[in-house]
Amino acid sequence: RCSSAASDVYKRQSDSCPCLPSQLVEELIGELKQVKERKTLLEARVRLCKVVAELDPECTKEAAELALRKAVEKGGEEFERAMAVWLWRVFPELPVTVAAELVSCYNVQSTSVPLNRAKRRGLMRSTDVLVHLFSGKQKWKGVRGTLLEIERERGLDLHSPDLWAFLVRLACNGSIQGVVAGPPCRTFSRLRDGHGPGEVRARAGAERWGRSDCTDAELAKVFGDSVLVMKTLVLYELASLFRGPAELSSEVFFAMEHPQDPKEYLNHEASDNRQYPSVWAWPEVEGIAARKGLVKALFDQGALGHECVKPTCILTSSLKAVSYTHLRAHET
Repeated sequence: RCSSAASDVYKRQSDSCPCLPSQLVEELIGELKQVKERKTLLEARVRLCKVVAELDPECTKEAAELALRKAVEKGGEEFERAMAVWLWRVFPELPVTVAAELVSCYNVQSTSVPLNRAKRRGLMRSTDVLVHLFSGKQKWKGVRGTLLEIERERGLDLHSPDLWAFLVRLACNGSIQGVVAGPPCRTFSRLRDGHGPGEVRARAGAERWGRSDCTDAELAKVFGDSVLVMKTLVLYELASLFRGPAELSSEVFFAMEHPQDPKEYLNHEASDNRQYPSVWAWPEVEGIAARKGLVKALFDQGALGHECVKPTCILTSSLKAVSYTHLRAHET
């Protein structure tokens, strides 16, 4: 017996292989086709919006932000188009496939969001929501405001279009006061360079979204991790935009943790033939840091008790975090 949140699925075995009812299989295939058709159509719309954004001289970042604000009231395809154009103005180097994962229709069926009705209503009515992405198993304590922890093992997968649409709506509602995240680093890790399975992305250029010599399975991991990084940045951008005027955008707290750029601490060890991919070298991250006045806190997790040195960087809106910069494992 296999159970899911939606329904119970009973199975039998034939030659030690699980068998599902033919009707259920047909329904699943139909759902997969709908998802694929929806994704193909959305990518085509996003690609068209990119052309419009590039050719229209009046389509400035400010104009795109204004159009996005107006589109919130209507939702649906109009919000999709407005958000796609806004994305191209804020992050012009995004691949179409990644941008399509970030665009939301804004309208979302409440029953498809893996949060109960009381929780959803409470979040929408709040103005002090702290969204903790990739929160892990350990719960935060003593947090001021309303904490929303997003973790796949808790049934909240950030790759879910319905959950992402809800988070976008929450940001556009002005409810989010802070975004904290530690996106997966498996496809960026230095251990992939000469000491592991090999690099799967370049440091710069088109192949930072995935090397051309990668397998399909590797490209799927790179794509998924890239989308999660961008969703972190987009959620913060939207939360800042809808909290109030530009001069008040600093009210939204932000902190994103990732391994420190190896080129910052390897120095002479880094040879020319090594890429050392790093999220901190992405123009999307550099751009948001410059626009929002974010600062970096550099430290070693080994100085805080981790068994490995783990040079780490936190990009944040809080100057207090800079005090961690001097924590280096070799000093303890």
